[in-house]
Amino acid sequence: LDANKENPYAAPSINSVSFKIVREENTRFLKVMKGELDLAQQELPPAKVNELEKKGLTVYKYPGLSMTYLLVNMNDPTLRSKEARQALSAGINRDEIIRFKLEGMAQVATSILPPHNAYYDGTLAIPTYDLEKARAMVKAAGLEGKELTLKTSNSTQAIENGKVIASQLEKLGLKLNMQSFEWATFFADVNKGNFQLASMKWVGTTDPDIYRTAFHSAQAPPKGRNRGGYVNSKLDQLVDSGNEIQDVRKRIDHYKKVQRLVYDDLPIIPLWYEYETAVISPKIKNFQAAKTGDYTALTKVSKE
Repeated sequence: LDANKENPYAAPSINSVSFKIVREENTRFLKVMKGELDLAQQELPPAKVNELEKKGLTVYKYPGLSMTYLLVNMNDPTLRSKEARQALSAGINRDEIIRFKLEGMAQVATSILPPHNAYYDGTLAIPTYDLEKARAMVKAAGLEGKELTLKTSNSTQAIENGKVIASQLEKLGLKLNMQSFEWATFFADVNKGNFQLASMKWVGTTDPDIYRTAFHSAQAPPKGRNRGGYVNSKLDQLVDSGNEIQDVRKRIDHYKKVQRLVYDDLPIIPLWYEYETAVISPKIKNFQAAKTGDYTALTKVSKE
């Protein structure tokens, strides 16, 4: 990406920006710490971000547009029951994971849309951990002793979080089998419906029409992203009509109904909203983190 005089947004002291692909998390961390990288944006696990902050690097932490959730295969006989999904949701201690695995850099999620989105429904109750209730629901649904498979990508953070979730769900009387795959294999399995539970993330969500893409019965892959196979005629009707509403106030009210329906039916199990993080070299000046987590800040920075 050349930043030259033909680009009116370019910082005059920067001639070019180089993007380096560093696949391994610890290597990325070491390169940032040694000053070999000027910026690592949403590329380091929370513990590493805090470590770099203690070493004097500039760190930005702020609510972003990412929501982590468990995708549920609605065609699976074990998970087709709403009671089963409710039990899983009640049996996940989100606060514990946020505190100890995410270093406090997240908040419990209720919707695909984050709290600072104008369409977010703030009346949705924050999911709470209730082990005894979850155990009772597992028994009532006839799931005690059932084996479930949780699939994750092979990123360090996804594996660590997956292990904690699996351990928590086993306390409900379930048997959890966790499987991790490199991204291409994992994503292919999810798109094919070859999973029971999958640890996923929505990134950069701003418009509520995402609910049509994610849950409309006609939006199964490869056309859309209804990877869990959710089918609900009422939801289809709501998202179809919502796409035609022009008045912002009416659209906000309409999509609160959409969020409530999905929240109650649990075709996905919301987990948390991750904070955006950016670790900046002391040489970089005028950096202003973007809420979307994109790289527009690079059009205005300078480097000593």
